[in-house]
Amino acid sequence: MILGYHEIVPDECQYIYTLSCERLREHVRFLVTLRAEPASVARLSMTFDDGDFSHYRYAVPLLQEYSCQGIFFVTAGWTGTRPGYMNWEQLREIVSMGHEVQSHGWSHKYLSHCSGPELATELERSKKSLEDGLGVPVEALAAPGGAWNARVAEVCAMTGYKRFYITDPWFGTREESGLKISGRMMVKRTLDPAGLQRLLDAERKRFSMLRTTFRLKQTVRAVLGDRTYHRLWLWLAHASEEVKAESYF
Repeated sequence: MILGYHEIVPDECQYIYTLSCERLREHVRFLVTLRAEPASVARLSMTFDDGDFSHYRYAVPLLQEYSCQGIFFVTAGWTGTRPGYMNWEQLREIVSMGHEVQSHGWSHKYLSHCSGPELATELERSKKSLEDGLGVPVEALAAPGGAWNARVAEVCAMTGYKRFYITDPWFGTREESGLKISGRMMVKRTLDPAGLQRLLDAERKRFSMLRTTFRLKQTVRAVLGDRTYHRLWLWLAHASEEVKAESYF
């Protein structure tokens, strides 16, 4: 299973997708434990979205401490220009440590909402900017907000991307439109190691309550549309102070 993280903070935070350093440490330790068990078929990998400075300050040192690698999906247009996000020197340092830096679009627009020229900008400009700034190939992209469709996948492949990540933890990995498309689980602050184990157990089963709950929410999203769903999600994320680890958007 591929895990997706957002901002990392020193202490507990009420925002649903902001993790404390201690909770991230628990996740990394859990990942290391899995890798130490050859008989285990379950594996986790860690990805970080947006290019938030907290990834450089908190996540990278923790990954280095445990000899783990991460993939950092960076919103290229924010790099070195927007307060609170990493600059080019920091991204180059991350690459030198053996981590991947890949694309999260140019300006974080929902790709399925983009016109033809807008989609070209989000995909082509971000890829070229990152490759020029880092001196390494950029062949993977994570869809902002998980918004994608067949047109987006086709243009991604035409632009030269080989891997495409979406926010569907049960999607698995498939080949479509010349792309390797992989689903991810976007991590909430309440997800502890026991919750990670439940996710791995559910991943092995075709039918589970976790899968069913996620599919129902995807149906609601399809009915409401991305924009209305996102507004509802923001309201719930900020209004709720107690969110169960089993409840996934």
